[in-house]
Amino acid sequence: MIRPRTVLRLVLYVSHTWLALAILYAGLPSFARIDDGTEYATKLTSPGEESDDGSPVSLSVSAPAGDTDGISLPWFDKADAVMMFHFIHRDEALVKLNVGFEKDKKRLDVWPAGEDRYKKNLLSLTLDNAEKESTTRILTASVPHPPLSLSPSPTYHVRLAILVVLAPLTLLLMGVYVGLISLISTIFRLLFSLFWVFALLFLGRWVYKGRPPVGEFIQEIRNDAKALVKRVRTWRSGQSSNRGKDEEQPPLDNEEVKPDLEFEKADVS
Repeated sequence: MIRPRTVLRLVLYVSHTWLALAILYAGLPSFARIDDGTEYATKLTSPGEESDDGSPVSLSVSAPAGDTDGISLPWFDKADAVMMFHFIHRDEALVKLNVGFEKDKKRLDVWPAGEDRYKKNLLSLTLDNAEKESTTRILTASVPHPPLSLSPSPTYHVRLAILVVLAPLTLLLMGVYVGLISLISTIFRLLFSLFWVFALLFLGRWVYKGRPPVGEFIQEIRNDAKALVKRVRTWRSGQSSNRGKDEEQPPLDNEEVKPDLEFEKADVS
């Protein structure tokens, strides 16, 4: 059986762990990168794809979406806040895009459908397709300048790792807190209901007795309560004594054996 001290230690350990992670999560620096997102986008798309020459193509894609509130605090970097919001809620947005490739410039552009290609360009990939190579290598990936394009801060992945542990722990503590609040609220409601039930019973008895003085009525209630407690104690003591008598076993075996032994001794003599 788990001792109360062990449970208390476990609760304190979980609470301290949650508090330390929450402080680290909230206090971790979140500073924006100096670049406009080109470096980060280039790293993500650097493996490259095969080039395809052709006219602009319109297509609808499901893109990750997020907001800057929720799990993120006000001083978090905007890119971090949006990405962490998506990590928790997994929101998706349907976006219509145009994709076009300029063979002479070896550039692949992506821009919103219905917008100007060069004014609202979302992504430009500069490709390097050498004659001896069968695959296309991406040299750079260009994106719009802030605030249209932002890169996550260097501490984003550290904060995300903390969030992976902090989120379920927070849900666990919130569940325990809500459970305790619900239990305490139920107990108080029950006590409140019992109070009014007893109050109505006492009021009815007071009226039935002919509205005696309050002091005399209270003394009568006390005497009745003492008598009831005495009866309960007497009943419990009687139950325990009867139970003890039932458990006792009379030594019938010994009494039956003694005459037999005396009879055998008489025969021998």
